[in-house]
Amino acid sequence: MNKAKDAATGAVSTMLHPRSIAIVGATSRHHFGGRFMTSLIEGGYTGKVYPVNPRYEELLGWRCYPTVSDLPEGPDLVAVIVAFEQTASVLEECARKGAKTAVIITAGYAELQTPERLQAQRALGEFARRTGVRLVGPNCLGLANVKDAAWACATTLDRIKATSVGRLALVSQSGASAFGPLLERAQDRGIGFSFIASTGNEADLEIADFIRYCLSDPDVDGVVTYIESIKDGDKFRKVAEEALAVGKPIVAMKIGRSEAGRRAALSHTAAVTGSDQVHDTLFRQCGVIRMDDWDELLETGSLLTKSPPFRKETLAVVAHSGGICTTLSDKCGQILDMPPLSPETRKGLEEILGGFGSAANPADITRFGHSEEFPRILEMLLDDDAFGGLVIGTAGDDHQAQQIIEAAASTDKPVLMLWSGSERATAGLRLLQQSKIPVFYRASNLARGLQASLDYRRARALRAVPVSPR
Repeated sequence: MNKAKDAATGAVSTMLHPRSIAIVGATSRHHFGGRFMTSLIEGGYTGKVYPVNPRYEELLGWRCYPTVSDLPEGPDLVAVIVAFEQTASVLEECARKGAKTAVIITAGYAELQTPERLQAQRALGEFARRTGVRLVGPNCLGLANVKDAAWACATTLDRIKATSVGRLALVSQSGASAFGPLLERAQDRGIGFSFIASTGNEADLEIADFIRYCLSDPDVDGVVTYIESIKDGDKFRKVAEEALAVGKPIVAMKIGRSEAGRRAALSHTAAVTGSDQVHDTLFRQCGVIRMDDWDELLETGSLLTKSPPFRKETLAVVAHSGGICTTLSDKCGQILDMPPLSPETRKGLEEILGGFGSAANPADITRFGHSEEFPRILEMLLDDDAFGGLVIGTAGDDHQAQQIIEAAASTDKPVLMLWSGSERATAGLRLLQQSKIPVFYRASNLARGLQASLDYRRARALRAVPVSPR
C-alpha cells in the first residue's frame, strides 16, 4: 500500500476508533448538535468527549469549552456542526490544535450548485491536503462504530438501541438513507453492522476509502453501499478488485438510473452520476453486485457474508404449502436448475408423507414441516447429490427454527430461508435471523440473491481465486 492509501486508511481507522471526540456546535436543543451529543453519550461511547459551545458550561455531564483552542488536547475526531460561514475558520482552528480528523455535518456546499459553494467545497479538499486533517463530508450525518458503541453521528437513540452488531459494513453517500431506511430495515431483518459511515459530498475521503479500510478489518466480512456517484473511478475499481481478491463482497445500490434520479442526486450531494451503463460495466468487471432497492441490498449482503457458495448450480425447494412451492419454483427455477429427486430421496419422502403432499422437487411436505419428521426431510434433501443447495419456505416457532438451524449447520451446502409469515413475528424468526442462515421475505428477492451468489462466485473464479466457504 502506498503512502496515500496508508494515510486515507489510517484516517478512516482513527475516525472509527477515536479516543477523543470534540463536538463543535454541541447543544442541549434537539438539533444536529444535540442529537450528536446524545447519540455519542447515551449510545455508550467510553472515550473523552469535548463539547464546544461558548453558550454552555456543561452538557450531559461533560464540561463544555468555548472554542477548539481551549481544549486540553487535539482530538482524534472533531464533529463540525456550525453555520456554513463558520466552518472554514473552525477547521483552521482544529488544524492548529492538532486534531487528526473531522466529520463535517454542515451542509450548503456543492449541492447548491453555485460558484461560491462549489469553490467552498473545493477549499475543503485543499485544506485536507494542506494540513493532513482528513475530512468526511460535508453534508453528512456522521459515523458509527457499532461493535465498539461509538456513535459519532446525528441519529436518534431508538435507532441506536435497536441496532445489533454484525459483520457487514454500511457505507453510504446519503446519511439520511444510512441512518434511516437502511438502518431500520436492517433492524427489522436482524441484520447487524460492524460500522456505518455516511460520506456526504466527499470533499476529501470517499466511499472507496472506507471500503478499502474494510479489507484489513477482521470484523468486516462484506460491504453494502449506497452510491450516488463514484468520485474516482480508477480508485473504486482498484479497491473493488482488492475486495474481490480477499473475498469480501461489495453489494451496491447505485442510484441515478433515470434522468429524474440523476437530477435528484445532483441536488442532494452534488453527485454527478454519469452513464448508468458505464457503472453496470464497471461493477460487472470488478465483481460488485448491484441491487435496485434497500431490501435487496441488505438481504443480498447478508446472504453473501453468511452463506457458503454453490459448488453445484442446482437447487432443491421444500415448503409446507403447494402455493409456496410453486412461487419459489417460478422464481428460483429461472436462476438454477431444479432436477428431480434421486430415487432414494423420493422413496424416503414418500414413506414420511404417506400419500400427502408431493415427494418431488419442489417438495410440498404439508403438515410435516411442523413435525419431528422435518429434520429427516431436510437431511435427505441436503444429502441428495443432485442438489447444490436448499431453499426452505415456511414459518413456525422456535422449535422449527432450531431444526432448520441444526440442518444447515450439518452441511457445507447453502441453505436459504423464505420466511412465509409476518415480518412482525418474534417466535422462530428471531432465531433464524441470528443464525448463519440468510432469511428472505419475498421470493423475488431470494431469487435475486441466488443470482448474486452465482455472479459473485463466477467473478472470483474468473480471476482464478479459490472460493472457500465461510
